[in-house]
Amino acid sequence: MDNWPKIRGISRLDYVSVPLGWRARYTREGVTFTADFSDTTYGSPELALNAAKEWHEEAKGLLPPMGRRAYAEQKKVTNTSGIVGVRRIKGERKGHTYWSWMASWTPAKGKTIQKKFGVLKHGEEGAKKLAIEARAEGMKNIEDQWPEDYWDYRRNPDGTTFKEHNDEEHPWKDLHGHEGTKQHKEHIVRERDRTLRHAKLEQFLEDHGRLFCEVCDFCFETEYGLLGRGIIEVHHTLPVADMEEGHKTRLKDLICICANCHLVVHNGDHYLNMQKLKFIYSAKKTKKKPDTSETAAPTKPSD
Repeated sequence: MDNWPKIRGISRLDYVSVPLGWRARYTREGVTFTADFSDTTYGSPELALNAAKEWHEEAKGLLPPMGRRAYAEQKKVTNTSGIVGVRRIKGERKGHTYWSWMASWTPAKGKTIQKKFGVLKHGEEGAKKLAIEARAEGMKNIEDQWPEDYWDYRRNPDGTTFKEHNDEEHPWKDLHGHEGTKQHKEHIVRERDRTLRHAKLEQFLEDHGRLFCEVCDFCFETEYGLLGRGIIEVHHTLPVADMEEGHKTRLKDLICICANCHLVVHNGDHYLNMQKLKFIYSAKKTKKKPDTSETAAPTKPSD
């Protein structure tokens, strides 16, 4: 079948050098994830296409697309003014050169609005200010699809965000703090069994011969030599904070994880963040392979 439907993010592989199948691509904030699904592996072109579609939907679910407003507020690599959507431009008219500050924004697909303010008429700072104000006014009509709490994790004690502070002029210039004062504090903590950590590491070493992150494969000893030997963190698949008193934890409930991945997992929803990390690294490292056992259905490969 040659007349396959055109599906965004999914293309047909029919080159001589590669097996027939489908390639799914998903790009999020400049990072592209790719997975191939061959007809042979999945049993037919239709089943391989279904697997590619499922992978693409999984990618969109775990890493939602950026909203229009958020994308419009991103500083592009071509930006030279330091102000998103505003730049200084050069023009020629009847042999004379003139400069303007121009604001631009896209209220709808295929429609871009540009407003120019001449330096000769308004002055350098005046033209720049008018361009900034014009873009800000134009952006009010563009819906923001980001979750309302997008910046909450970067909120300051005074209720403002780092993003808001960064809009000020050098807010960190005279910033200082007083630290080192000794304080006595009492906390209630949930008990952890350290013997489980040691047992997990011994089991992991026996199975794999070295300690590495089960999410990203990072190995401290490989990277740092003797300084990194024995360094790894252990993560509870059921967060300790969610456990009932007397909860029985087994080694299968623990995974070895590096400090970076551990921090990301605990930065919000533990379960969802772990899914996202596994997806990101599985797409980076290898192409997904389905279960080829006799009992397995030819659908999307499991993590």
